[in-house]
Amino acid sequence: MENKIVADTEKRRPPRAGKGRPPGAQNKLTRSVRQAIEQAFERAGGVEWLVRLAEEDPKSFAALLARLVPSDVRVEQRPPVYNLVNAFPDDDYDPAS
Repeated sequence: MENKIVADTEKRRPPRAGKGRPPGAQNKLTRSVRQAIEQAFERAGGVEWLVRLAEEDPKSFAALLARLVPSDVRVEQRPPVYNLVNAFPDDDYDPAS
């Protein structure tokens, strides 16, 4: 049996200490609030309720949709890149002919 002696100045830490949550992982509060919202949505009527909302109050429905659409979408457009090395595959190519 091997005994490990830890210096008094060195504190023991859990294996994942300081690493934080993995990307995309939700904290417990976010997870529980999201579950509560999903349950309330189902109890209110789910999809049928949304359809009714769209018909009876389109302004509120549009505001709800606006919150779901990303507000900042960036598209980077680059000019096309042409490969001139292989533009003329044959060495005996004569553009005059």
